Amino acid sequence: MIIKIFMQMTKTLDASPTERSQTAKEFLAVKSFVAAFVLALKNYALYPENHSISQKSLSTAKECLDQYFAGHELLRLNIEEGKLLFQEEIVHQDKPDEPFLTTPLFRDGIQWFEFREGMDIGELNTFLNLLTKHRSFREEAEDDLSTALWEADLPHLNYKVDDAIWMGEPIVEFSNLKASPISKEQTEERTLESPTFAGKVNLSETEEGSFKLNFTEENKIKAMIHEEESRNCTRDCLDVLALILREQQSSEDYLTVTDFLVGEVQYALSQAEFNYILSFLESIENLSQTAPPDNPSLQNLSANFRQRISTPEILNVLEQVWSRINTATDALMNALSKFLLMLPPEVIDTLIPMLPRIKHPRVENMFIEVIAIHAGAGRISITELVDTMDERFVQRFIATFGVVGAHNTTQLLFDLTKHTSTKVREYAIHALAERDYENICKLFSRIENEQPAIQRLICKYLGQQRSSTAERLLLAYLEKKRHKITNREHLLDCYRALGRCAGPQTIPLLQKILLQRDWKSLLGLSMDPHRQGAALSLFLMPKEWNTRSILNSAAQSFFPGIRRAYRIGQKESRKVVRRA
Repeated sequence: MIIKIFMQMTKTLDASPTERSQTAKEFLAVKSFVAAFVLALKNYALYPENHSISQKSLSTAKECLDQYFAGHELLRLNIEEGKLLFQEEIVHQDKPDEPFLTTPLFRDGIQWFEFREGMDIGELNTFLNLLTKHRSFREEAEDDLSTALWEADLPHLNYKVDDAIWMGEPIVEFSNLKASPISKEQTEERTLESPTFAGKVNLSETEEGSFKLNFTEENKIKAMIHEEESRNCTRDCLDVLALILREQQSSEDYLTVTDFLVGEVQYALSQAEFNYILSFLESIENLSQTAPPDNPSLQNLSANFRQRISTPEILNVLEQVWSRINTATDALMNALSKFLLMLPPEVIDTLIPMLPRIKHPRVENMFIEVIAIHAGAGRISITELVDTMDERFVQRFIATFGVVGAHNTTQLLFDLTKHTSTKVREYAIHALAERDYENICKLFSRIENEQPAIQRLICKYLGQQRSSTAERLLLAYLEKKRHKITNREHLLDCYRALGRCAGPQTIPLLQKILLQRDWKSLLGLSMDPHRQGAALSLFLMPKEWNTRSILNSAAQSFFPGIRRAYRIGQKESRKVVRRA
């Protein structure tokens, strides 16, 4: 397909700049319409006629046709087996496994068809429906496509049917089948009428091996075929586009080229040809980067193009190939990811609404990662982004964002810890803890005014490692709020974190809190959560710090309140072990 575009554009280089521009614009307009028409035909085969995707693709095809009719009265397309031609150049070629367009036309003897100016969307819809209905051969069908077109009588669609559809079959001379004898005169007459040849070749006299290829020749031919089949002509095509574009100054010319390129990408997306699209984008970016200073339209071509293909109109065609993407190789999945990351950050507005419709976890995860990377790179409100996202994906998004985000990721996650949703704040704290332990220390100042679930989470992460900073924060908090904290569970969570983050220098203080004697502990009336918390902290510290001697003293104390604190601390420490 691309090589034919290249050949067509190469021919235009021999013409004057004005003629070259008009020829290129005409061919691009036709190519753009055909691509939109083929995509609409595929959507009609997948979805009902009144489905939004079918209607959208129909409208797009009609818009492309109207753009062509802005400068022309008719559009004739010739049909060959598996091919659609405009002015002897291929504008579409069916794939063997997808004979959508040309196969039913060629099969039923239609040589060409043409659209005439004035065709409305209803006629185009009817034509698409007829092609969809007759796209496959059915022996029991009552009519063929040509008959259906004749019955539809579309006023702005003309076509030609080859009446001699069987002309390729051998003609039987029935006179040769006569049973009666033929006279000598008739034999001589037939001999005179029979065509004669200037010479005859006796094939039996030729050498037997003269028509055979040797091993070396066969390998050369195979190599030539492989090179031609695997050749990527994208760069050749775009090189010619560059020559044409460099001579243009009209914004209308650039818009025409961009429309063509957008159609190419949309079609390639519907075929899951992501490596081709990557090469496409890289080549277009090179065109813009090497544009001369006096050609701003060419300089902005890549940015404008990437903006155009970031819209739902283009990217929603991916929904047709979700299952193919889900089972694709890692290389193809990575190509799609790279393509989406080459688009501007605003593509997030297109990708987020697509998430609930994916239904394939592997593809979901890739999309979430792309959204997270764009969110870190762009000037986007992370809070607004989370608010627009389906709740099922918020946790995965925040966790992924914490891993793949850019330099400002930490600050954006801190912003999310102020979110009105407790769940969102929890997810943000998880992500901050995964990025850096010190982030939790910075959050500690908010612990007093937070919900119990957030308080518990902060204490949990503070106890993940030994830290003098966390130790100092917890001790200051427990001392300052010693007589103000009434929530026993919160106090125990703080002492639990202290036992897992503090150093041995804290042991004397914990020993004093645990073993101090007063009349309440003597009478067994003491239920001091600080005494119980101190026992819990000592149980969680390493045995080599000699905390067991202090705990044994508590277990054997004459004061019932101290013994009770020992038992509660032991019980709570076992809960921690089970949770771990």
